[in-house]
Amino acid sequence: MLLSIADAAHKVGITRQTLYKLQKAGKISFEQDYKGRHNVDTAELFRCFPPVPEVTTPVTDRYLHLEDDNRRLRDQVAEYREREQQHLAHINQLTRLLEHLPGGQPADPPAATPPRRGFWGRIFGGDK
Repeated sequence: MLLSIADAAHKVGITRQTLYKLQKAGKISFEQDYKGRHNVDTAELFRCFPPVPEVTTPVTDRYLHLEDDNRRLRDQVAEYREREQQHLAHINQLTRLLEHLPGGQPADPPAATPPRRGFWGRIFGGDK
């Protein structure tokens, strides 16, 4: 079976440039296909280099870890949404109770205090 240079380099854990250097040194041979692309026979490749085992465990573990985090976050969001609905219902209930106070409407908020005069206004008096 023939592999492209990039695939062959990936299979044995080296760079493409290293394969080209080894080909120039005569330690490995390439074959050209009808389009002029260089390919390496797997037997030739594994004669020179042992295959590197593909590592999928860390990726799988990380994926499972992310799934757990995602599930936990979705549960928290659902819990917060439920709490928000409870708080809104409580606010509505309190608003209705305030409307039934003597006077018919909730008490007006306290009047805003006039703004303080600045430093120079206090020193030189200015308009009051």
